[in-house]
Amino acid sequence: MTKIDPISLNLFLAVLEEGTILKAAEREHISASAISKRIRELEIALGAELFSRSNKGVDPTIAAQTLSSLARGALNQLDNIPERMKGFSSGVRGHIRVAANHSSITQFLPCQLKSFLDNWPDVQVQLKGAVSSTVAKLIAENQVDLGLLQNGSYGYDIQMLPYREDQLVVIANSAHPIAKLSTAKIADIAKYDFVGSHTDSAIKTLLVLAASKFNLTLNIKMQVAGFDALSVMVAYGLGIGILPKQCAELFLSSLDIVTIPIEEEWASRKICLGVRNMDSLSPAAKLLANHLMSA
Repeated sequence: MTKIDPISLNLFLAVLEEGTILKAAEREHISASAISKRIRELEIALGAELFSRSNKGVDPTIAAQTLSSLARGALNQLDNIPERMKGFSSGVRGHIRVAANHSSITQFLPCQLKSFLDNWPDVQVQLKGAVSSTVAKLIAENQVDLGLLQNGSYGYDIQMLPYREDQLVVIANSAHPIAKLSTAKIADIAKYDFVGSHTDSAIKTLLVLAASKFNLTLNIKMQVAGFDALSVMVAYGLGIGILPKQCAELFLSSLDIVTIPIEEEWASRKICLGVRNMDSLSPAAKLLANHLMSA
């Protein structure tokens, strides 16, 4: 397929408008021989004669008249590229890849993404849910632009910036013995069958570490993926569970469960915004990162 050089199109239009190659050369600050060469190459590429040459100048052929409108359209499109791309450089347009732990997706992100996309409707956000360790990996491997994850050390070279705090609570069927307590400790939790999150979840890791400090062992009756599934299992009396407070509150009206605050320090978690490098984010991603940290 023959490629047409926009410079040659521009010189062709100059000759067409000026009527002679010499005048076109003066206008475009290029030698007449260089323009002649460009026009000839253009004619060869198109397989059509564009000008009839004489001592008085050049006369456009029918092919030249057809090409003139096409050339102007093509050059106008090229001229419009910076204006049409301006939105991307200013953050108005763009595609942002985000990974977040389930606590952040359930508790914080819906409202924040709604307000962000209301302000920047031409930005597209691709959101992936994952456990915090996987979020850290996705950030480090440049599979996402930014992520929300529990504060901690994951063995990757990423920046961790303060985002939110959340509080873990015990959830239990309303008839369960632990439901009578006003607050719970890890020693109370370890007395009963437990419905846990999947193996790699940050909540389960926190819980196991807290129990090990007191030489306690959790009686994990079953493990499930997802806060909704965990809440349903607890509601049917298969054990007690641990959820972020705001996540648990979503299920209180639809399931026969109650929440019991945990008074120990391990139940207060810090959620961070993770990036490879804040300065290297695209304008759109940087806008979202700043919005998440400030909203």
